[in-house]
Amino acid sequence: MSEDLEEVRPRPAPKMPVSGEKFTALVQRKGFKDMAELAQRAGLAAATVYRCAAGETAPRRDTLEKLAKALAMTPGELFDACWSSTS
Repeated sequence: MSEDLEEVRPRPAPKMPVSGEKFTALVQRKGFKDMAELAQRAGLAAATVYRCAAGETAPRRDTLEKLAKALAMTPGELFDACWSSTS
């Protein structure tokens, strides 16, 4: 029976694909000098923006919405540009 349990154990979720390079390039194209400036404009902690850019964490929905607003994009456009597996 223990063999059956091993087969049904959930596996850890894969890390959200992210391209810090894509995110950084997008931020620069939008005229921000750095992530701290974007964080300030978005009303987020700079550490949150840096973690998202580095791929340490995927942005939560509210974070994605704030980033997108600051970058003059829709949340979907931002996600597709930086965090989707097809970007």
